[in-house]
Amino acid sequence: MAFGILHRELIKRLADGRLVVVDATNLTRAARAAILSRAGLSRVPAVAVVLVAPAAAVHARNASRPSRSVPPAVVDHQLEAAAALGDGPAAITARLLAEGFAGVSIVDAASFASLDRVAIVRRPRRAS
Repeated sequence: MAFGILHRELIKRLADGRLVVVDATNLTRAARAAILSRAGLSRVPAVAVVLVAPAAAVHARNASRPSRSVPPAVVDHQLEAAAALGDGPAAITARLLAEGFAGVSIVDAASFASLDRVAIVRRPRRAS
């Protein structure tokens, strides 16, 4: 149900010409393909933002959440899926570009500890 709502809103916002940030793990190729397909239908580029963080940091952040923490086994499964994207930023970037993303930004372990927000800046669309 949650992903149905996400995709409905994605389609609606893309149709309205709005900036859309999909805040989800999208750790499977199928999940990423669905996002790419919807962006492609609207003729907008999709940019992937990938957080590459040490397992200990991810577990610590999850445990410190005041509510809605995720069971550690689920976090481990997500970390395994994230690791399958590639060994290092270059491999991850190459894979996601090959899948059809227009750009890839990697937030690495060194940046992860101080990350408290990400700024998304929309560039004006070029006339076709």
